[in-house]
Amino acid sequence: RRIAVGVDGSSGSKQALRWAIENFFSHNDVILLINCQKLQFNPGAGYGAGKTFLALEQKKEEQGRDVLRKYAKLCKNAGVQCLQIIVRGDPKAELAQVSEKHKCHVTVLGAHGVSHDKRKAKPQQASILSSLFGSSQGKLASADDVGGVCSAVVHRILLPVVVVRKQERHDA
Repeated sequence: RRIAVGVDGSSGSKQALRWAIENFFSHNDVILLINCQKLQFNPGAGYGAGKTFLALEQKKEEQGRDVLRKYAKLCKNAGVQCLQIIVRGDPKAELAQVSEKHKCHVTVLGAHGVSHDKRKAKPQQASILSSLFGSSQGKLASADDVGGVCSAVVHRILLPVVVVRKQERHDA
């Protein structure tokens, strides 16, 4: 079987990969690690912007490869065969298309990605948002929902999708 896992460097995608390995993976399966980098686009760029554009594109490609290497190492340490796939474009569309193109049996996604991790890193911003939306206990009103990319993939894809929510650790 082929198991697609969307990876973006976030804690949610790490949790999704761990879940896929521990709960779904079996001998002879292959995990497809899919990283999608958004295209760099500057519609107002004039003459001379080409070099800057290429430099940004190369940087994004390098960042994507770094993310894939990190997750491939987790797979290797778990004795799991994986393929690394980097794509460019809108993650909402690309994750679904790549999973279907490679005839995956299931797609596993973290409920929240990098943008969620960035919001968590700015607690003042989260506090302001929670006060605006009337959330209690200083949490965002939508903390239990899935992120935008995850939600869009679920609606676009024709394959089964597993959404892995971040597990809270309760130490006794």
